[in-house]
Amino acid sequence: MATTAYKLPGTAVDDSSFGSDVWVNPGSALLADRGLAGGLDTLNKCASINSAVAINSHYLKCTNFGFAEADFPAGSQINGINVKVQRYMFLNTSNGQTVSDQVLKLVNGSGTVVGTNKASGSTWPTINNLSSAYAFAVADIGGILDADIKSSNFGVVLSVLSVGTLSHTAYVDDIQVQIDYTPALIGNSKFYSIPGDTFPLANVMQCALHLRELGRTVLKPAHRRNPIWQHFSSRFPPLRVA
Repeated sequence: MATTAYKLPGTAVDDSSFGSDVWVNPGSALLADRGLAGGLDTLNKCASINSAVAINSHYLKCTNFGFAEADFPAGSQINGINVKVQRYMFLNTSNGQTVSDQVLKLVNGSGTVVGTNKASGSTWPTINNLSSAYAFAVADIGGILDADIKSSNFGVVLSVLSVGTLSHTAYVDDIQVQIDYTPALIGNSKFYSIPGDTFPLANVMQCALHLRELGRTVLKPAHRRNPIWQHFSSRFPPLRVA
């Protein structure tokens, strides 16, 4: 199994198909630009919900994460999807106001919200440099395939629940996604595919030896970045090359 890097969305919007409260500056969730220092100057760079009543928010819908063939080969098996949300709750007073995630679900390649709701329901922190991780196993992703993930429609929706009668604000700096996958096998499962190179997979050691030769003789950066090379080289330390 291999994993991609975490990626930020290319699109973030307020989606009124759920809830009542509107996200302000939803496009601010495109960048992880608040930093660890916090403060009102950096909080202005976040998507936010301000409420003085108990209410569910609209979806903050983040899509267009830019996953492509370079991230994982076509036909790869998707083993899970990891979502990381950097968020914060600001209270003008501490008189019982809370913010918690109410819905956190995936969006497939057709733009439909699918899968298991992974919202924890726990109260958000009042420390403004923390992120929360959500793991979607295979059973949670609603049938999403590798082609869905490479679609610009693929993404995540988040709705928060605000509780209290005094002013309080939910801030989201960014939402990032990482994919767990197994690289695709070709045909009768005797071949792995690397961009620009295909080699037999009679057994794991043969594959490893072939990758070692690739590493020694082929200097193309694409080979070194390929997830299959990374997968096997991490399990066979002698295969690593400078």
